[in-house]
Amino acid sequence: MNQRLRRGITPVLIASALLLGTSDIHSKAAERDDQQVIVVYNNEEGKQAVKTLSSQIERELDSIDALSVKMNAAGIEQLESNPDIGYVERSSAAGLLGETAQWNVESVNAPQAWKEGYTGKGVKVAVIDSGVNASHNDLDVVKSVSFVEDDPATTTIDESSVVDQDGHGTHVAGVISANFGGDIVQGSDVAGVAPDVELYSLKAIATKEGNTLDIIEAIDWAIANDMDIINLSLGSGTHSELFQEAVDQAYEAGILVVGASGNDGQDTEVRYPAKYNSVVAVSSVNQQKSLSDFASIGPEVEFTAPGEPITSTYEDTYAIMGGTSQAAPHVSGFLALLMQKNPAMTAMELRQELKKYTTDLGPVGRDEKFGYGFIDYAVYDDMPPGEVRGVQLTEQQQDSFTIAWSNPANSDFQSVRVYLNGEYEGKTSGEFYTFDGLESSSDYTVEIRTVDDSGNESEGIQLNVATQVDLYTKQLAEQAAVIQDKLTNAPEQMNLWDIDSAELAIEQLDDPAMERLAADLEAYKQSIGLKAFDSVAMTPSKDLTVRFNTAMDEESFENRQVFVRHKGEFVNGIDVQLSEDGKALTISAPSGGYPSGDCALYIDSGVKGSNGRGLGSPVVMKFNL
Repeated sequence: MNQRLRRGITPVLIASALLLGTSDIHSKAAERDDQQVIVVYNNEEGKQAVKTLSSQIERELDSIDALSVKMNAAGIEQLESNPDIGYVERSSAAGLLGETAQWNVESVNAPQAWKEGYTGKGVKVAVIDSGVNASHNDLDVVKSVSFVEDDPATTTIDESSVVDQDGHGTHVAGVISANFGGDIVQGSDVAGVAPDVELYSLKAIATKEGNTLDIIEAIDWAIANDMDIINLSLGSGTHSELFQEAVDQAYEAGILVVGASGNDGQDTEVRYPAKYNSVVAVSSVNQQKSLSDFASIGPEVEFTAPGEPITSTYEDTYAIMGGTSQAAPHVSGFLALLMQKNPAMTAMELRQELKKYTTDLGPVGRDEKFGYGFIDYAVYDDMPPGEVRGVQLTEQQQDSFTIAWSNPANSDFQSVRVYLNGEYEGKTSGEFYTFDGLESSSDYTVEIRTVDDSGNESEGIQLNVATQVDLYTKQLAEQAAVIQDKLTNAPEQMNLWDIDSAELAIEQLDDPAMERLAADLEAYKQSIGLKAFDSVAMTPSKDLTVRFNTAMDEESFENRQVFVRHKGEFVNGIDVQLSEDGKALTISAPSGGYPSGDCALYIDSGVKGSNGRGLGSPVVMKFNL
C-alpha cells in the first residue's frame, strides 16, 4: 500500500434544520503544530514507530490495525516513508445531514410488528452522531461515549462532553427508539420504529461538522462492543480509504451499517459512507411518498423511508425535522425489528430479507431514486414468482447441453437460478442456459428456480438430461460386445487382434460387463496357449527382429499373420522380411515411426516352418515408445 496523507474530507450531519446554526467546528489540533491523525500500521514494528513519534496517543483502533494520535508534520513525513506503515490519514471535516409529526411510523406499519411482539428488544443500535440527550423523557440510552475533543477556542461549551449540543443526534435516536407512552405531541404519542432497542450514543460530531477520525473511532468502538446496527446520518462528498475500511470491517463483523444518501438534491450523487457497498444507503420521501427534493440519488440507493416532515425527540422536547438523516434511522429501526424476528439471520441475510418488506415506487425493480422501494412491514412478500414454462432440451453434446424455457409474467420477476445435481450453477435473466465441461455419457439432474426482487425463490422445475456418448467410447463398447459374444458362443471365430481390442475395452470402459469380459478373455488366452513377452522400451523407428530355431515358410507370413497394434488399431506401413536362411524375421517400422505409447507385436500360430509345422502357440510382444 502506498504511504500517503489524506486531506480535505468533510462529513456533515445530513439534515436541514432552521433551529441549527451553520458555523463549522475548528479543532484545537488545527491551531497547533501537532495534528490529529490516524495511522494504519502493517506490523508491530510500525505500531511502535507510531507510538515513538506521537506526542499523544488518543485511541488504539485494533479492528483496523490503527492508532489515533497527535503528531507534528515531521513525524508524519517520517511515517509516510516507513515500509512498516500502511498510510496516514489526517482529520477531516464531517457534518450532520436533517429539518425540525407521527405519520412516518404508521406509514412503515411498525405498529403491526409491535402487535406481533417485535419491538427491537435485545438489539444493540449505535447512533454515531452529535450525541443523544440521555435525560430526555422519551429515550433510554444504555451508554453514551464521546470521541470529540474539546475546542479551546470555545468557552461556553465543552465539545468533548457526551451531551448533544446540536439536537440532530437526539432527533435521529428518537426516530429509532422513542419510548411507548411518552409525551403526547400534536395529539399522538411519539414513538420510534423500534422502541425497545438497546440504544448507544456515540458522539463523533459536536455541532454540524466534525472529522472523519472521530467517526472512525466510534465505528471501531461499535465493533469492539458488539453492536448489531450502526446508524450514520452523516456524510461527505469525498472518499476516504480508511472510512471505507472501517465500515467494511463493521459489516464483516456482522454489523448492519445504515447511511443517509445525502441532502444535496436529485442532481447529485450519493454521499459517503452511504456510497460504500457495505452500507445500506437510504433515500427520503414525503407523506405522499414522493421523492424529497433534497435527496441525493444514485445506483447505491438501496431503500427509501420517510424523511420529511418527521416529528421526534429534540433537546428536552420535540421538533419537526427533515432530511435523509431522518430517513436512515427508520431503516435502522426496521432492521432491528427484523433482527428480533429472525435472530438466526446474518447481517447479509437480513439485508436481503428487508427487500421482502418494500413497496416499489419507481420503475420495476431497483432504481436510483427509491432503490428496492419504500419499507413497509405490512407488504411482506414471501411469495415466489411463478415457475418457468416450456422447459426443453435444445442442444446436446458429449460434454455440454442447453436448456431453454419461458420466464414467468410476474412483474417482480428478477432472474432464474439453475442448479446441476443439487449444486448452484449460476443465474440468468434470459430464457436459456448452457451447461458445459461435463462428462460424456453421464446422467444429470437440472433444476430451474425463479427469483423475484424480494429474493423469494420458487420450488423449481426439474429435468433429467444425459450427455451424449462420445463416438470412440460407443464404438469401443460395441466392439467389446461382439468379442464377448464370440467368446461365449463361438470362440473358434476369435481373431488374434480381438485380444488386443478386448484388452483396450477392459482398460478404458467403466462398465461392470468388463469384469466378465476380462475373465473370459483370460480363459481364452490360456486355451490357445498365448505366449506373452514382457514389455520393452525402444525408439519409434527401431526395427524388430524375431529369430527362429528353424527355417520358416515365407508364404505363411501373409494375411495378417504378423502385425502390430496400437490402441485397438492396426499400425499400417510396417514391412515384414524373412532372412535368406529363413530363421530371422525383421519387422521394419513405418516411415514415420511407431506412434507413441504402448504397442504390441502379434505373430499368429498359423506361421509355419519350411517343414510344414506351425508355431503351435501365438506370440505377443509388447513394447513401449
